[in-house]
Amino acid sequence: MAAVLPSPALIRTLKPAGARRVRVRSPAALPRRFTVRAAAAASDDDTVEIALKVDGMMCEGCAESVTEALRKASPDRVVTVDVNLETKMVRVGVNAESAVAGLTLMPALVDAVKGAGFDAEPEF
Repeated sequence: MAAVLPSPALIRTLKPAGARRVRVRSPAALPRRFTVRAAAAASDDDTVEIALKVDGMMCEGCAESVTEALRKASPDRVVTVDVNLETKMVRVGVNAESAVAGLTLMPALVDAVKGAGFDAEPEF
C-alpha cells in the first residue's frame, strides 16, 4: 500500500496563522543515547569493571597520574586500573556487591580523573 502524502495546499490550509517552520536536525546531529555497561569479572570476588574514555594521556607519566587519581578516589574499592594509551581507555575494577553498586562510583571516578587534569567520560 503506497503512502498518501498531503498536498502543499492542504498543509497551508491546516497550518495555523503565525506558525513557524520547525527545523528537524539530522540523526547525526541529535544527541546519542547510551546504554550503561558494567561487567562482573570472571573471578570469585565481587569485582565490577568500569570503562572510562580519558583524553589527554600521552605518556607513561600521564597513565601513572590517572592510575593514582583513581586509586585515591576510592582506595578501599578500586582494586585494578588498566590504562591503554593507544585507545585512551581506562578500565577500573572496583569491589562491589553488584554491577549497579559498582556504577554508583562512576561519577567519583570521572571527577578524580578530571581533577588530575584530564578530560574523562564514561564509555558506554
